[in-house]
Amino acid sequence: MMKIIFLRGVPGSGKSTYAEKLICDSGFKKNWCRVVSADNFFISNGEYKFKPELLGDAHKACFRAFHDYVMGDDTDYLDLLIVDNTNVKLWELSPYVAVANMVGLGFEIHRMECKLKECAKRNIHGVPSGKIESMHSMMDKIPYHWGKEIVINTEGENVE
Repeated sequence: MMKIIFLRGVPGSGKSTYAEKLICDSGFKKNWCRVVSADNFFISNGEYKFKPELLGDAHKACFRAFHDYVMGDDTDYLDLLIVDNTNVKLWELSPYVAVANMVGLGFEIHRMECKLKECAKRNIHGVPSGKIESMHSMMDKIPYHWGKEIVINTEGENVE
């Protein structure tokens, strides 16, 4: 049965690096693991070009990809599906949780924590430190019925 992991954290907190580490360390065959992310929308010919004005479209494409993996034939061979987005507010994560619950797939929520100044230095989106601090202060708590949120300290990680 497919395992789903939802990642949360401000830009530069190490979500994407952690996702890759999860895949490498999961014990699953790499071709049986997938990561969906709004960031994928901005990759063309292997090059990442972030355009903030397209962020809404990027999140729609990410959710469609998640939905297709969960509802499609891929559930037969996928072992691990990771959703790699900031997911600061519950309304951002709720649609994913609703679909997972609807089809009876269990999930975990992992939140990346790191010093905010470090996040500002290493985020690839050019998000200013003030915005990162604001996002961090607005991070909603996960409802108890979603399960325990696992906090991952990414301090000192080599994050691109």
